[in-house]
Amino acid sequence: MGSLRFRTILATIACAGTAVTLIAGCGGTTNASVPQPKHIAYISELGDEGDIKRLIPSDAKDLVAMGLYRQMPAQTAVLPPSNRIARVNGANLSRHNAHGMAAKLRAAIDGTCSAAMPCASGLVGLDDVAREFHGATGAHLLAAMQELAGQESPQGGSYADRVVMYLDYDILAELGDAKRAGKWRDAMAAAALGNSMWLEMYKSTGVGSMDTVSLREWQEIPKAATAALVAGGAKQSQIHLMIGPWLGRLPGQTPQNCPDTLTCVWYAAASTPLNHALLRNGIGMYRYTARDLEAFCVFIWTTDPGAEPDPKVRDSCARGLAEAESVSLAPGSKDAPN
Repeated sequence: MGSLRFRTILATIACAGTAVTLIAGCGGTTNASVPQPKHIAYISELGDEGDIKRLIPSDAKDLVAMGLYRQMPAQTAVLPPSNRIARVNGANLSRHNAHGMAAKLRAAIDGTCSAAMPCASGLVGLDDVAREFHGATGAHLLAAMQELAGQESPQGGSYADRVVMYLDYDILAELGDAKRAGKWRDAMAAAALGNSMWLEMYKSTGVGSMDTVSLREWQEIPKAATAALVAGGAKQSQIHLMIGPWLGRLPGQTPQNCPDTLTCVWYAAASTPLNHALLRNGIGMYRYTARDLEAFCVFIWTTDPGAEPDPKVRDSCARGLAEAESVSLAPGSKDAPN
């Protein structure tokens, strides 16, 4: 797998002096009673919970301590109910008026997901803010979030503070075009009122199918999206990159900016100063396979120079990689497992 080559991976991705791992924020809402996920794994129903448990720290207690959250639905989950996020379907939500949207989101926040797989975080993911929310529908979503912002949750903070927003790539791709960006202004302002905003850096090509984002798009799309969200009232610390499961060189990459095909997407994700800042907020992972998780694991484990990665993450990654790929580490190396 050639993992030792990962030592050259760009600068340390650190949040408050500790290397980050999956998805989330150093900032976000300021109410201490509102959960602030540092990491979110969104794997749908692909059955990769065992890979998360194997490659990221080895027990649920460690995962919770890392601030990892699991976007539901799921048939199984390593994480406890307190670290599971409920879900509202964006396409279905868009069919309601503003008051109806607010009611649906509020009910999900107050709910417990399902009897088999309960949630207790008091967070809901709007999956996703997509084509349905242009123009008037975006205005309805903004009015709904304004309504929720004025309503205190029994669990702490406002109801708006508890809405995690996933932003569809098709919207993000239009935000840099002055002729098309205007129709998303209300949707972006609505998202900015939420707990955090996750930029979906993958192109959906159908149910369960995705296409890659080129290096140029990695460099341009986050910049336009961040500008639009900050203009809508968001803090940059609330904005995160959601990364899809790709292996291999992306369009526009060369051997110089993608020296190992296992981590091309991570090089692209860190290819601008702004992207570095967003990565320090945390990273979203969507539909990852075991090998993708290994790439992620090595990326975090070898971030160098700078702040030392969380030892729990580094050591667990090293063990998992050694088991899977027979990776050897130099004796005495700071990266060697203890």
